[in-house]
Amino acid sequence: MGSPVINQKLDAQSGYYSLFRSELTPFFEGFDGSVLDVGCGSGELLKYLKKQGARRTIGLEMRSDVADALRQSETVDEVLSLDIEAEDLPVPPESLDAIVVSHVLEHMVNPWRVLRKLHRCLKSDGILIGALPNVRHISVVGNLLLRGRWQYTESGILDVTHLRFFTRHSAAVLLHSSGFAVEVLKPEISGPRASFISAVSLGSLNDLVTYAYNFRCRKVDPAPGSAPM
Repeated sequence: MGSPVINQKLDAQSGYYSLFRSELTPFFEGFDGSVLDVGCGSGELLKYLKKQGARRTIGLEMRSDVADALRQSETVDEVLSLDIEAEDLPVPPESLDAIVVSHVLEHMVNPWRVLRKLHRCLKSDGILIGALPNVRHISVVGNLLLRGRWQYTESGILDVTHLRFFTRHSAAVLLHSSGFAVEVLKPEISGPRASFISAVSLGSLNDLVTYAYNFRCRKVDPAPGSAPM
């Protein structure tokens, strides 16, 4: 089995690892339980949730230097540094109230298997919160159709370390087939041009101007055999 691909060329002190994705915070309204953030970077979301009353915060960061810096800051309760695709999680079954997978599943060789692993760590009423970039975005589709270009970049939808690509439909299938009921699958539309296109099309072109889909799911019984891998 392979391992997640991460961009080692990026400086550990760069904004890439300290991004605070505020788009996900509304999904945590009133949350006071235990939470694991997979691919937590410098732990900005966990620090926010701690201040909001989260009982226990756990960060998982594969890049060891970033994980070490967060551990030394003592701003979250626990920091793990491991390869989630190849190693077992040192988390008891059904012990977590929430798990975050924000912009990390696309880096996985087998995100279906990772989600099944995380599924086992959640309590029966646990929630999965995260985000997946939308490969149907006009910047990708336009270049492919009009110019024949599929150009990887250091970050963004076509990040050179992305191994899997999702649309709204395939993101929902991924989550459902891994044992999660999708409660919210919200388009992330930012910037004046994208917002204008969304408004004048009355939402009919949202799939083309959505950078990512932010989701909140509830744990349900998994559907054996429905995942492609």
